[in-house]
Amino acid sequence: MYNPTWKFPPLDNVEAIKQFNGDPESLDDFTTSVDAFIFSRDLPLAQGGWVQPDGDGGWEYPPLPASDEAGVATGMKKNYYYGMRFCVMLAERFTGLARDWWVTTGRKTTFNCWRSAPPGYCPPNVVEHAFITMLHEQFQYSRPQEHALLKLETLKWNIFQETPTAFRIRVTCLFAKAGINDFNAKRAFILGVLSVDMRRQVKRPITEPDLWNKIEEAVVTEESIRATRDKHREGKIL
Repeated sequence: MYNPTWKFPPLDNVEAIKQFNGDPESLDDFTTSVDAFIFSRDLPLAQGGWVQPDGDGGWEYPPLPASDEAGVATGMKKNYYYGMRFCVMLAERFTGLARDWWVTTGRKTTFNCWRSAPPGYCPPNVVEHAFITMLHEQFQYSRPQEHALLKLETLKWNIFQETPTAFRIRVTCLFAKAGINDFNAKRAFILGVLSVDMRRQVKRPITEPDLWNKIEEAVVTEESIRATRDKHREGKIL
């Protein structure tokens, strides 16, 4: 039986991956960082299952072989032990509640890959336990859509501490999580956080790009007014 001579890339350091403290709000940021780490370093960890070099310096995830012997004979290897080691290393990026969970519970559970293989790619003699699924079950809000809607209903924005771009990204993420696609509904939430003066300037644009352009113009106006007031105040003090 042919024994593949290639080796899995070394797993030396995961410090480039963002830390995770157990906050559900940060979970997507952490998992995105892990995916980026795997992709940028071309690690054969995108999914569980059989892997083999693609001949171009990367990896491919071939369909299931007829048997384990047939897979090995064609230069394939399963990546589950490799995936388990990677997940243990990921736990070193945990802090706070996530670290407490890992020390008391997480490290005692079964996991063998970062992401599960798609249907038809998991070996029949393997039961996959994806680490990312485990994290979602442990830390993700049980009702993310309702949570996002609640955050929208209590939305606040300090225009002097958060730029329009940052606010737009924040609120757009909430709309996506809440499943809100209608522009009129989005506009209502956004206008609701603006001051009376800003709403008067922005009015009711009929397109989303126009809405954000008007908001940026209104912010510039408010900043100019504030700067003028501060200057006059300093002049009186002098």
